[in-house]
This record gives sequence, C-alpha cells and structure tokens, in this order.
Amino acid sequence: MKRASEPLTRRLIVPRKPFHPPVPSPYLPPESETPGYIIGEHGGVVGFGKRGFYVAAIPAQKAREMILRHHYSQSIVNNSYIHLGVYLSLIHI
Repeated sequence: MKRASEPLTRRLIVPRKPFHPPVPSPYLPPESETPGYIIGEHGGVVGFGKRGFYVAAIPAQKAREMILRHHYSQSIVNNSYIHLGVYLSLIHI
C-alpha cells in the first residue's frame, strides 16, 4: 500500500518486460528507391520501406496523441507494445 509521503515518480517506475520491444531509437528515413530495413541508432530494426513510403516505430506517446486526434473512436488501449507510424510522401525529388 502506498504511503502518503512516497513520491509519485517512485510509484510510476516500472521495469520493461522482456517481451516488450526496445524503445524506438532515432533513425534516418530511407533514401533509396529499393525497399529495405531501417536501422536505428541502437543497431536494431525500427522500420521497413523505401524513399517516399515507409513504416517505422514511433514513441508510444506520439501514437496515443495521433489516435486521440485522428481516429474515429478517439480511444486507446493500454496493452499495446509496439507503435508504428506510416510515412507517405507524394513528392519525389
């Protein structure tokens, strides 16, 4: 049971479960027209695609904000482990 003197941050720190995917790391968008894996700074795969169209992992908070703003249900679930963003560019240079 929580004591009143215990700080809120101490209660909210929960270790990552082993089946959770790694935290998304920064990456560079693909520049090639050939589809392939997108590798993050941590050395792991964070997405797949080609220049102008790719899917990549995004932070959970960003995914929640997008769902609440744009999805017809405007509701989220708390048991999601991976969050993906789809990037589409209609202009190719």
